[in-house]
Amino acid sequence: MMDGPFPNATDSVTQEDSTQALASRVLYVMASRVGNPVERIDRAAARQLARAVLDSQSPNPAELVELLASEGIPVSDITDLYIPYVARNLGEMWVEDAVHFTDVTVAAARLQGILREVNSAWSGQTNPAFTAPTVLLIVPEGESHTLGAFVATGQLRRAGASVQLCIGEAPETAMGMVEENDYDMIMISSGHSAGIEPLRRLIQNIRYSLHSNAPIVVGGPVVALEEDLMSLTRADMVTDRPTEALRLCMKRGIEINEAKRA
Repeated sequence: MMDGPFPNATDSVTQEDSTQALASRVLYVMASRVGNPVERIDRAAARQLARAVLDSQSPNPAELVELLASEGIPVSDITDLYIPYVARNLGEMWVEDAVHFTDVTVAAARLQGILREVNSAWSGQTNPAFTAPTVLLIVPEGESHTLGAFVATGQLRRAGASVQLCIGEAPETAMGMVEENDYDMIMISSGHSAGIEPLRRLIQNIRYSLHSNAPIVVGGPVVALEEDLMSLTRADMVTDRPTEALRLCMKRGIEINEAKRA
């Protein structure tokens, strides 16, 4: 635990009986790690953000971002560092009965609202002279760790990618999107809640639907939970770093173009 849960982030402590399944669901929602140095986090600012998302009377997402940015924190750090850090600690607070499950759920939704707000602004910042790689980011049906997918979306868009989301949809919907569009990369963010076999089948079906040699990349909490994931799922790459996956995508595109010219 990083410095422990936030002290005084909420004034009330409510105990709640819970099942193991419910605990697992919350931990999947809250356990998104994006591989950035925690040392850059200002703990006081993180506590401020935690209190804000727990308080129903706090400012809207855009105002929260503006407030932290006005204190000198880059917006990219807010999305990549502070939001995952706050989410993890709120999850730990719930596990330790320091905050009610309903409050954590609402706080997670508010954190996701911040990400949506910022991501929508980044989506229009691509240089028109640059042909952006297109990415389909899938969170499979039944998964509940969507916060990490929105963090990844922001990172990919800042790196110049055009990202389309497919969250919580049936496999047939994802396959239809792959058939109708010519994506440069398919990313699947999994929390392992449904096991490896459904993930392997999804990758197999997507590969059959592809019109190109686009790489299929697996990320999300499952990366830390399962060994030899690439072999088990037949994915082209396994990583919890979205920009690393994007580099693979661009490298493969260069190789294909060079082969065509040869």
